[in-house]
Amino acid sequence: MDNNSKIAHITTQERKDQAIDELRQDMAALQAENNKLRHSLKDTNQSHKLRSEFFTNMSHELRTPLNSVLGFVNLLHKTPLTPQQQDYVNTMQNSAANLLTLINDVLDFSKIEAGKLRMDYAPMEVRKTIDEILSLLAPSAHEKALELVPFIYNDVPEIIVCDQLRIKQILTNLIGNAIKFTEKGSVIVRVMLEQEENTQNVTLRFSITDTGIGIAKEEQEELFEAFNQVHNANSVAKNLPIGSGLGLAICRKLVDQMHGSIGLESSIGQGATFWFTISVNTLAPISEQIENLTPFKEIRILLHEQHPITKLVLLNLLQTWGISVDIADDPGDIYNLLQMSNKRRQPYNALLLGVNNFAEQRDLLNNIITTATAQHRCPVGVLVNSTENTIHNEILNMGASLCLAKPVYRKKLNLALHDVVTPIIDATPISSPITMPAIVTAMPPAPILMNQLHVLAVDDNHINIKLITTILGNMGMQVTTAFSGTEALEQTNNNDFDLIFMDLQMPGMDGMTTTAAIRKQETAANKHPTPVIALTAYSLDGKQDKIQASGMNGYLMKPVSEHELQATIYKWTESSAKKPEPSSKQQQLARELLPMLAASLPEEIASIYQSYAELDFEKLRDHLHRLQGGCCYCDVPNLLAAVKELSRAAAEPTVDSNKIKQCLTKLLLESQKVMQQVAVVA
Repeated sequence: MDNNSKIAHITTQERKDQAIDELRQDMAALQAENNKLRHSLKDTNQSHKLRSEFFTNMSHELRTPLNSVLGFVNLLHKTPLTPQQQDYVNTMQNSAANLLTLINDVLDFSKIEAGKLRMDYAPMEVRKTIDEILSLLAPSAHEKALELVPFIYNDVPEIIVCDQLRIKQILTNLIGNAIKFTEKGSVIVRVMLEQEENTQNVTLRFSITDTGIGIAKEEQEELFEAFNQVHNANSVAKNLPIGSGLGLAICRKLVDQMHGSIGLESSIGQGATFWFTISVNTLAPISEQIENLTPFKEIRILLHEQHPITKLVLLNLLQTWGISVDIADDPGDIYNLLQMSNKRRQPYNALLLGVNNFAEQRDLLNNIITTATAQHRCPVGVLVNSTENTIHNEILNMGASLCLAKPVYRKKLNLALHDVVTPIIDATPISSPITMPAIVTAMPPAPILMNQLHVLAVDDNHINIKLITTILGNMGMQVTTAFSGTEALEQTNNNDFDLIFMDLQMPGMDGMTTTAAIRKQETAANKHPTPVIALTAYSLDGKQDKIQASGMNGYLMKPVSEHELQATIYKWTESSAKKPEPSSKQQQLARELLPMLAASLPEEIASIYQSYAELDFEKLRDHLHRLQGGCCYCDVPNLLAAVKELSRAAAEPTVDSNKIKQCLTKLLLESQKVMQQVAVVA
């Protein structure tokens, strides 16, 4: 090999070696970069985990004192207060509720960002869900004299499969915003069928239209981003409340997670329409889904409603139920049409009046009711833009046969109209006072005694213990407390309880561990399991199965309302409620308590009838539960059976109006027998 060839070979080898060295350096640099990225990703994941844990823990730390604030403010609300003090309490309640909303928004947003928000799909009744949401938001709309209108198209299926909690969350946020940013006019909630993909899969469109301040085009694009809010001159001038700026961002992320779309249409001063669409499954073809409401036969109703959309909704409902409807566009038409119908001997079965502003329309309403009932013998139903009992009572005292708060709920209106055209007993108008036979009372009226339940409250926080002890004590419960899992086990070993409220997060032995130990204790002693309800301020994502596996029967999220506690107690103690022993002492007690029961019956029965007249089934069940508790002690098996029968009828998912009436009649007859029995003995 000549010198030139040797030099060329050496040069080539050097280049190869250099290239290999450079490649090794690049590989080392790439490996180092990969290691950096891996560590960075690990740090990022750790950061997300820490942030999620921080928000979860912070949520608990904030909810715990807020639970006490809300609880004691609600207790204060029930005490005698001056108007100024009442105003202060209302302000505290509203502020605490707003704070709770902010906490929930931050927690939800952190869970979504961390990818930890689960969707739980289950059957949901569309119309019932809309009614529940609007019933919570209606008082806010009534304060502004806003017309809140549910407009659910007829082709929308009754039952869909979706995440009901998240649908409620989206709608509550959008409707609440519409009410907040609307000073006069209306908020209309529409649900319509956008696309029927096949017999069991549809796309629904939910829209909320308001007549509020509107939103500028330049603000609309960023409105669904986190921490962005409307800041136009109108909102500032009207001093509208400021929120977290997370509500709409959460709505968008929830809709995205359900593979839907969300958007808005608005301009300044022209109101806004927020909408979203989701694809859902139905449990049956739409043609087979029929709302189970009792139809009417040969019924004629005269309708007067000023708001055009509400009028359309009412007209559609009434005609769907087979009712013939005439429209009176103004008050003068009401008098003319009533007179003409009587001349033709085709009188109306009822006059249905919509009242937008009771204060302004009071005198006119009184005149219409008097004319319709006295001159034309036509029952009058009033739909008023208020949930105030004083206003409802005043309208009933004017002579109206029914009074319901707007927005109109299909089931309530259906039942109420049936009661107007087919009264409960002997054609007595539903609003007429119920007269009871005179009885001889051996003592002044006393309240019905509730079952004396023994409840164990377990919590390491002394303020929480004080709150729940106060609330349960006010309900008549005997409350024993424990500040740790160990104390709880000692109490359950030495005492029998009807119900246990157990805090989940306690130092040492936590709530689930304590409950599991209680279950072992009960098994060893061959005792019937005591219902255990978890109380927690933490998010429960992914923990429901663990809670159930530990032996707990259910859970409540802090802050817990008195209503939630009461409903839980009713649910879990009815089967375990103490029953009187068949002993001479119990018989003597029954003889002593019977006059007290009889003395309280007129007021109790009247309250039951009034609750049904107002279609307030929650209040109806409360009255029945109290009466049932009293009957358990007084050896009145027939009256007790009548109370239980009515309770079962009122608890049915679809209320049968005729069955309720039969049960009411039976209850009244059995009550009269008890009172006559006491009168004879006296």
